Amino acid sequence: MSLPSGKWELKANKGELTISSVDAQGLVEGNINDQFLTGFWDDQARKLVFTSMKISALSTMQVYTGYALFYAIADVRFARLVGSVETISFTETGVQRDVDGWIAEKEIGIVR
Repeated sequence: MSLPSGKWELKANKGELTISSVDAQGLVEGNINDQFLTGFWDDQARKLVFTSMKISALSTMQVYTGYALFYAIADVRFARLVGSVETISFTETGVQRDVDGWIAEKEIGIVR
């Protein structure tokens, strides 16, 4: 199953993930909490990898890796992305790295 485009609700760190497009080669573009993202979707592995970057005096880059699960509750179908995010911050004293989990969910239709 391909990666559904549109708005996803971020559960772990609150906010919104928007998948604007996924092309035939798996190139993904969109936004996460109003920051541009670009990455790749592997349809066979159901794996999404993307990066977003906050540009300021000191830059922060985030690398997200997630796996898609598709399921239904009663008559409603959902897609869920579950994975990790590595935050890399370039500070005056060097590079700082943190790893956290993330979850995003989207309603994708009605079971017929």
